[in-house]
Amino acid sequence: MQLHHRNIGLDLIRSTAIVLVVLTHSQRILRMAFPGLRFHFPIDGVTLFFVLSGFLIGRIVFKTLPQGEWKELSSFYKRRWWRTLPNYYLFLALQILAYFLMGVREQIDWRNLAFLQNLFEPNGSFFKESWSLAVEEWFYLIFPLIWWLWVRYLPKGQRPSFLAYSLLFLILAWIYKYHYFSAHLVEDAEVVSRIPVVFRISSILWGVVLGAIHLLWPEYFKKPWAWIVLLLFSWIGWKYSGDLIHPYWRAVWVFDFKSLLSFALIAILFQLKSVNKFIARGVTNLSLYSYSMYLINLPFLAILRWALVKMDVQNPILILVALALGWMGIFKLSELNYTKFEKRLTQLRDR
Repeated sequence: MQLHHRNIGLDLIRSTAIVLVVLTHSQRILRMAFPGLRFHFPIDGVTLFFVLSGFLIGRIVFKTLPQGEWKELSSFYKRRWWRTLPNYYLFLALQILAYFLMGVREQIDWRNLAFLQNLFEPNGSFFKESWSLAVEEWFYLIFPLIWWLWVRYLPKGQRPSFLAYSLLFLILAWIYKYHYFSAHLVEDAEVVSRIPVVFRISSILWGVVLGAIHLLWPEYFKKPWAWIVLLLFSWIGWKYSGDLIHPYWRAVWVFDFKSLLSFALIAILFQLKSVNKFIARGVTNLSLYSYSMYLINLPFLAILRWALVKMDVQNPILILVALALGWMGIFKLSELNYTKFEKRLTQLRDR
């Protein structure tokens, strides 16, 4: 089923990504019922969001900045920032208010106001989930701006192709990451390579490359077997690279394996035309509310876990019931935030 102009395959990717994020954040509560439980997903929700964002925004950049005109760039930023910033600053303000009310204002990280909290290093516990939003915003700022400058000031014959530009950006990100981790043998390489903007922007660039391929050779997207082979190859690389690569370097590059997995999965699902009507409705709603759910789920689950610990709940059935009710609460709050705030603010960009 196709709802209006929406691509059900992309909605399925977004809904899968947010479900993976919520499941990952629910582990601490689940381990109260099942100690030792660990999720090891070959594709994590944030990486899937990153690659999908690069796929969509990369194509928008190419299509909306063709002449290097100032109005093209300003229109792009207006649409992006009306879409992303109101929700971000709403939840940042709520976090700041909560810290003031709890009397721990000294723990507020004011760098969040300018997305500087994790530019070169992992951020702290304040507004912890904001790290991925900073990665997105720095990509929105830098990648289109440099492409716009090249289109505006380079003679037409000297401009690189959009695919070459995307690959160059990706390769430079890889080179920087390699040289950093060669010079700094950090203790927890997977955490350090997962969170800072300078390392995770490569996940978004994987999506940009996929978008460039779609723009240049759309017929390749109609060959699902090739993408299935790539998906299997990427999964094998993620699963068994630990036997071939030193654990330190696997930790550094593990998110590129996951990005390649997401890359292939998006190429496969992008061609999906229809699903069951009931499933389509649920998938579309999850997709629409995914941004709100991302911002709501972590603090909501933290409060739920605090309440369960405070009441000393140890019965696994009661814990699972509480968690199921918590998931329902996250969904309904996200629906409320989307309909009453996020959607209305997004609509203002067209006025």
